[in-house]
Amino acid sequence: MEGRDAKRETAQSDKVERMRQKKEEDRDRKLAALQRTRTKVLRKMQKERQNAERTSTKRDVIAEYADCSSQVYAPLARMGHVPDSNTAKMEVQPADLSSFPGLVQLERSLPPSLLRAADRHP
Repeated sequence: MEGRDAKRETAQSDKVERMRQKKEEDRDRKLAALQRTRTKVLRKMQKERQNAERTSTKRDVIAEYADCSSQVYAPLARMGHVPDSNTAKMEVQPADLSSFPGLVQLERSLPPSLLRAADRHP
């Protein structure tokens, strides 16, 4: 009888040990699956964060045109920079302006309305 009780006790402890092992394996499997899901979600969030940072640097054309003080309307002249376009064609110092008779001749060729200063006060 004691032998039977010992066998039964051993069988029950083996059964409990098998159940404990099975539960541990299930727990480890679930934890591994959760860890994989967590890693996947973290990578996805990081990718979305990088995409959000990248789109924030994108040029907002509508806002630029809505703002009348933006660079769209007067890009370089507003900052004091005058682009050199066709400077080779322009005469920097005309020959007429180098002498007094040239200045007098230029003054005669201009209409009188250009020579009068318009002083208008608001």
